[in-house]
Amino acid sequence: METILVSGATGTVGAEVVRALARVGHTPRAGVRAPAAAAGPPDGVTRVRLDFDDPSSLAPAFEGVSSFFFVSPLVEHQVKQARGVIAAAERAGVRHVVRLSSRATGWDQVCPLRSWHRTIEAMLDDSRMSVTHLRPCSFFQNLLAAPWLAVQARGVLPLPLGRGRIPFVDALDLGEAAARALTDPAAHAGQTYVLTNDHTYDGPALAAGMSRALGRPIRYEAVAPEAARDAGRARGMPDWLVESGLRVYGRADDGDEATTDPALSVLLGRRPTTLDAFLARVVPGRS
Repeated sequence: METILVSGATGTVGAEVVRALARVGHTPRAGVRAPAAAAGPPDGVTRVRLDFDDPSSLAPAFEGVSSFFFVSPLVEHQVKQARGVIAAAERAGVRHVVRLSSRATGWDQVCPLRSWHRTIEAMLDDSRMSVTHLRPCSFFQNLLAAPWLAVQARGVLPLPLGRGRIPFVDALDLGEAAARALTDPAAHAGQTYVLTNDHTYDGPALAAGMSRALGRPIRYEAVAPEAARDAGRARGMPDWLVESGLRVYGRADDGDEATTDPALSVLLGRRPTTLDAFLARVVPGRS
């Protein structure tokens, strides 16, 4: 069986890619910066050191690899990192890359993060490897970060979503979609998939789903962009990352982020995970 290397293997999407591959009988190689500190992977999955800032870690990680799941860390020098990673993959004879990008890459011409995504996509397209680009929209998992603290403490879901709607996706579904592209390169090479749910959610719908999951009232609170910007900065987020999120929410409030795409349903062979199903899976045990 050919070897598949997964970068970001302990991250939100990378971990789901590893699990999805393991479920279909593959034994992926889980690339992590510090293997000794990483949580244990599923049975049969080998952890290897893969540090994009340490060129000496690249050749051993890529040895014998045929397909590579490529997600960049949220750092300002990710284009520089990608240049070294792509070169190492080519030297090792990697034949196919599945790249995780963002739906906003296709429309956001302002934020540096989207420019970095487009640059890396172009670098991959110019490489000797075949490529599948995945461009998902916003993750359900993001609701369980800072907003979840307010849900638990005050019974309020605060988001700068205004009256907008977004077809949020579950990282579990993205992992499964990526696994399909990694294990069948011929069917997916040269494709760019925009990955959305088949249903859109506004703030009140998200809060209602949380109410059902938690068994108590949760209220949606529309947050002004300025307040959301200040809150992000207070948590230590760099401005380029804060603005990247606000651009999506602002576009949603303008009514332009509600478009759905069938690609994820087609790749999965089923409907994408709903909000209720996602919350049923992740809420039990949370405090």
